[in-house]
Amino acid sequence: MPRSFVSVRSGVPALMLPLGVEIRAVAREGSSAALALLRGSGWGKRELAAWLVGRYRPLVAFAAHAPLDDTQEFDPAPPSLGKTVEPAALADVLRDAKGRALRVIETALRPDDRFDAAWAALERSCVVPAEDCMGEPGFLPVDRRRMRLGHRVVSLLLSHRLTSPDEFESTWSALPSLREELDVDERWTRTA
Repeated sequence: MPRSFVSVRSGVPALMLPLGVEIRAVAREGSSAALALLRGSGWGKRELAAWLVGRYRPLVAFAAHAPLDDTQEFDPAPPSLGKTVEPAALADVLRDAKGRALRVIETALRPDDRFDAAWAALERSCVVPAEDCMGEPGFLPVDRRRMRLGHRVVSLLLSHRLTSPDEFESTWSALPSLREELDVDERWTRTA
């Protein structure tokens, strides 16, 4: 697990990323991981677990030692998926996560509401301030107890939005065509 250290700049503590890790690269990879989940079609327990371990976990590992208020309540926790997962329950969890992600992207792209969702998430501790060894400031996604899958994806997206707003905008500017693609996939999955 990568180790991060705390730096204080202007009186605000921020995690210091390990040497060679760029904050913008972590944020960019977060959007890429979110896109992989959004485009994931017909996922079962195995595919979701692979995404959580392979794409999500390495990104939130940088903030593993961040002081977080784990008393923060998120939406009521979904029923535990346990060892046996009903396909319908997993489909509902994935549908909820994708819907949350799309709403956050849309909000972040609207000129009049650009920062509302991002700063609200900061208050909820979905991201934490950090900087890389070059002194570049940004935000890291976090992994907290009781976070739903949707909040985990939102954390990845907001990390990118707050760290590199212009890059986020260019990355997600094709949202209407992505939404169309996801709608077609959703309709196909329901008939299969």
